[in-house]
Order: sequence, then C-alpha cells, then structure tokens
Amino acid sequence: MPFLPHLLFLLANQAVFGLTTAGIDTASNVLIMELWETQSNRYLQTMHLGYSVGATISPLLARPFVFADDIKNNATIISNSSSVLIPASDLKIIIPFAIAAAISALAGIVFLCAEMLNPYKSPQRSITRKNQLTEKIEAGEESSDEQQLLSNQLLPMSYYYIFVTCAALLFCIYLGIECNIGNFLPMYLRQLKLGITEKTALYISATFNAMYIVMRIISIILAFKLNTAVMLSFSFALLLASNIHMFLSSSTSVLSIWIHIGFIGASCAWVYPGFYAFVEERIDVTNPIGGLFTFSSSVITSVAPLVVGNFIDNNPQVFVFWNLASIICVSILFLALLGTDVWKKKALTRLTVYRIAQ
Repeated sequence: MPFLPHLLFLLANQAVFGLTTAGIDTASNVLIMELWETQSNRYLQTMHLGYSVGATISPLLARPFVFADDIKNNATIISNSSSVLIPASDLKIIIPFAIAAAISALAGIVFLCAEMLNPYKSPQRSITRKNQLTEKIEAGEESSDEQQLLSNQLLPMSYYYIFVTCAALLFCIYLGIECNIGNFLPMYLRQLKLGITEKTALYISATFNAMYIVMRIISIILAFKLNTAVMLSFSFALLLASNIHMFLSSSTSVLSIWIHIGFIGASCAWVYPGFYAFVEERIDVTNPIGGLFTFSSSVITSVAPLVVGNFIDNNPQVFVFWNLASIICVSILFLALLGTDVWKKKALTRLTVYRIAQ
C-alpha cells in the first residue's frame, strides 16, 4: 500500500482488500458453526476476542512508525515544495504494512498445508435441517443414527424467509452502531463544547476498546452457562439504556460521557459472535446465509460514514441520534426473532401431534 502512486490505485487496492476480508469473515464464522453447531457461541466469542485484541493493539504498534520523526520531516519537505517526492522506501510506514503482509501470508500457508494434509469435509447442512423431525426405523433389537430418516419439510418456507430477513436486517443495522463508534467517536467528543482535548478523546475511545475486550473475555466463560438469547437480551437492553441516557445527558460532563462509552463498549462486546450463535441454534448458517449476513452488514458500514460524516461537524449530536435510532430498530428486530421461536414451537407441536395421531 505505501507504494501506490495514485488515489485510484489505493481505491482499487481497498476494494480487493474488502472482498478478501469479507470472504475470510464469512468462511471463518461458518466453519466454527459447522464444527460446533449449537455449542458454537463460546468458540465464536473466543475467535472474535482475537479480532478485538488485534484491533486494539495494532494502532499502538503502528503509532511509532506513523508518527516517526522521519515522516514528520518528510511532511515538512512535501508541504514546502510540491516538486519533492519522497520515495516510499524512505518512509517507516512500510514496516507495519510489511508485518501485516507477513502475518497474512503465514496464516495462508498454514491453512493451505492443513487442508492438503487433512482435507476438510463439509457436513450435510441446509437451512431447514434443524427443524425437521426424525423417524426411527427399528432394525432387530436396536436402532442407530444411520437408521434415522429425515421427514418431509414441516415448517412453512415463510418461517425461513422471515427469520433470515429479520436476522440480516439486524446485522445490517447493528454493525452501523459499531461502525459509527469506530469512525466518529473521537470527532464527536472533540466537537462537544466540553473542552475535550484530542488526548482525552483518545483515552475515552480506549475505554470503549478496553471494556469491549474485558466483556468479550467474560463472554467466553458465560457462554458455558447462559443461553445465547439471554446474553443478547442483556447486551441489547444495556446498549439501549446507555444510548438513551447519553441522548439525554451527553453534554453535561466529561465524566458522564466516559461512563456512557464504557457501558456501550461492554454492551457491544457479546453481540456480533453471539448473534451468529443465536441464528445457528435455529437454522444451519451455511455459506450463502453467512455471505448474506456479511453483505447486509457491509451495506450499512458503507452508508453510515457518508450520512454521519456530512452532519457531525455542524451537529455532533447526529452521532448519538444514529446510535439511538439504530439500537431501537435492532431491539424491535430481536423481539421479532424471538417471536419466530414461539411460531416455530407451536407449528412443530401441532405437526408432532398430527403425526402421532396418524
């Protein structure tokens, strides 16, 4: 990336980067769910803990290279003379990009070798499999797993259409909250008339990241004990309460903002991996479904910066408005998904009774 000579090349590079990371995100989540199915929450939380730790540590590791004295001197030279071109090889910014490239290449080689030595066999999964009843066929004195036949589809396809649509919309809107915080939290803090310095804004942002990591560590332990729906309900309730309180009192004091951001970080920690596990408990999250969720989340993360970025300079409260409106929509969609559980339970109960009567 440091060697790109023109903005168009940078945009093309970022487009390829987005395509590859979307594939990695989708495939890794689906692979975890294929391996552990309804028990995947603890493993998803563990995997995404690595992401949150990396997202927190990487800026700290890159900072010495980004703000090195050489780059400051180069910036001075460039600002004084438009005809001076500093070679990319003279900039220390190359080092963090080289480290990232080496780690990515090493990970790819490890996975390629693992696949060559022990090819992975994808299990037979489908969106309807979990909600199909089984009939045991007696063979002699006992029956085995191989002697279980899946019955015909029992739930109406409308159940799956509604469930997947609501889940994709929830992913889409919720990721807008995390995107908004990641992109605009420091800018929002500096725009407030509370005298918040750039250093203090960075510390408040670090508080969000710290609470995010701590609660994700806790989630790994709680995933062994708590139902995924309970964990998500707690997260959404805390996120809604924090945003309402921030909406009502965000410009009162720096301390109150610090507390709000800490609670928001804590409430966001469980949602992304936990919601994947929540969906996996109800249907098989196959590659197409995982891809749909990734696509839906990418839509809002592309639109949110354009909307919030156009207004935040003149009205910093748009940052709070966006988050509050988003969590209200997310809460409604989550209640709708819980409602589909009731629908499914009643439908399967009626059909089970009917089959017994037959």
